[in-house]
Amino acid sequence: MASGWRSQEDRASVAATTKAGSRNRTGTDRGVLLEQGWRGGAFSATLEIYASVLFPRPVTMRPDRFRRLRTVLSRRQPDLTVLMERVNKPHNFAAILRNCDAVGVMEAHVVPPKHGLDFHPAAAGGTRKWIDVTTHPSVEPAVALLKARGFRILAAHPSESATDFRAVDYTRPTALLMGAELYGVSDTGLDLADEHLTIPMMGMVHSLNVSVAAASFLNEAQKQRFAAGMYDECRLDPAAFQRILFRWTHPVLARHLDALGTPYPTLDDHGDPMF
Repeated sequence: MASGWRSQEDRASVAATTKAGSRNRTGTDRGVLLEQGWRGGAFSATLEIYASVLFPRPVTMRPDRFRRLRTVLSRRQPDLTVLMERVNKPHNFAAILRNCDAVGVMEAHVVPPKHGLDFHPAAAGGTRKWIDVTTHPSVEPAVALLKARGFRILAAHPSESATDFRAVDYTRPTALLMGAELYGVSDTGLDLADEHLTIPMMGMVHSLNVSVAAASFLNEAQKQRFAAGMYDECRLDPAAFQRILFRWTHPVLARHLDALGTPYPTLDDHGDPMF
């Protein structure tokens, strides 16, 4: 049995996490199949059974799909993020996540509105699965966490001292603080920010929609980082890269392995798990 897989514990855990009410298309109980697989004692056979009952189709990654996932992940920017404070419209939240994915943001941070926030899949264009979202109870702990990680906080707010968003150096670790649609960034958020940013407006309105403003900031950040060669080489450490790649390529299997506390198997050159 491969290192990291515990026979007795895993038998019980697999059955517990998959047996309850889970049936494949033929009606066969998944837990029974898995228990039979563990009793068989063969690691690869067990994982093959595991994969076959979790997926109606074979766990095989198309080569072009795997290459795209690797390329996208290699361009992720771990030191560029967005902090949304009380953004209360689901389509704006989803659109900002889509903007984040487009420029290679790895993780977004959210202080949800008091009534909660529903996700709008259509506006997100399927990007929720590619962006980690961390929630915070208020802006103070969110800013504290980001500053502890070395981020500077740039708040979108047209104050008298605000800087034109195009005059900022986004190649530094940067967290963009975006406020609620009606009220903007809170006074607390503005006080905690290292700098305020503004987008010059030539018309009668005073501001852009929050998702459009976020897109403007992020596109400028992408432009600067691209010119600086920050997309040319992978900026994630190898262990993190492989862990995230497995989650992207085999999300269902990854969730079950996480529930077991079991390390992910290595992926081969085609993106398939090496059992």
